[in-house]
Amino acid sequence: MEEFFYHIGWRTRGGRVGSHSTKAKGGNTDFNAHVPLMQHFNPKRLDLKASLNTVPNQLMVRSFHERYAIQVFAVVDMSASMKFVGQQNKWQLSTDIVQAIAWSATRNGDAFGCVAADDTLRMDIYEPSAYRVSVVDDIVHKMRSTQPLHPAGAKALPRVTELLPERRSLIFLISDFHMDDALLTESLHGLAMHDVVPVVLWDTAEISQLPDWGWMRVNDMEGRGTRPVFLRPRLKKAIENAYLNRREHLAQLFRAFGTRPPFFVLNQFNSEAMTQHLLEDY
Repeated sequence: MEEFFYHIGWRTRGGRVGSHSTKAKGGNTDFNAHVPLMQHFNPKRLDLKASLNTVPNQLMVRSFHERYAIQVFAVVDMSASMKFVGQQNKWQLSTDIVQAIAWSATRNGDAFGCVAADDTLRMDIYEPSAYRVSVVDDIVHKMRSTQPLHPAGAKALPRVTELLPERRSLIFLISDFHMDDALLTESLHGLAMHDVVPVVLWDTAEISQLPDWGWMRVNDMEGRGTRPVFLRPRLKKAIENAYLNRREHLAQLFRAFGTRPPFFVLNQFNSEAMTQHLLEDY
């Protein structure tokens, strides 16, 4: 089972004992500062060197912050485009990524939950936040038992906040992001209080593995119909450039909303690449 490692650059508040920095005083591993003994009466943490360096001299002790667990969520786009099958089945790939997120969170002592949306909130996929290890199998079973509907958009994506906690959480937003900017902007605005990692699923069959010449029927999987297109090298190059421009545009849009840089998954998920991506941010 794929596992990756992550780190948060903010201090969580309250909750269950875990591995993340907090603002709460206590613990013995996350050093905070030296404080006067009478302010934090714990003679076991007396620091003689720090005490001798004070003017006037007074007894100083080491104070620490507690470490708590956080809540980790996968927010999954279930619009019809997520049914695309090229070099990889996007929905199967989404399932594999959610499984990796759930496994990584529970292994780290954090709670995991999952929220999905198409034009409605998909309660058949919803998994409340939980610390139990069995949540991994539960969400994988739910996702393997269903498919994105056809046709369906992602109109309810901004409503996922209804099922997310008010306390700041780590959110993995999984989608191919084939949606208009207005919908994506509304969704990101609602998630602004959280630590969001956009996970972009693309397939080389959409971008570069197109024939140089020939007729091809283009199908809009979200209900706008089909039309024939005659491919030629110039059009193929234009399609590739459109994806490059879209990639840069998405990066700029995410940056404007203060999310982490997007993690692009092309055909196959790599947990080591995800770890490197997440740890490079902090």
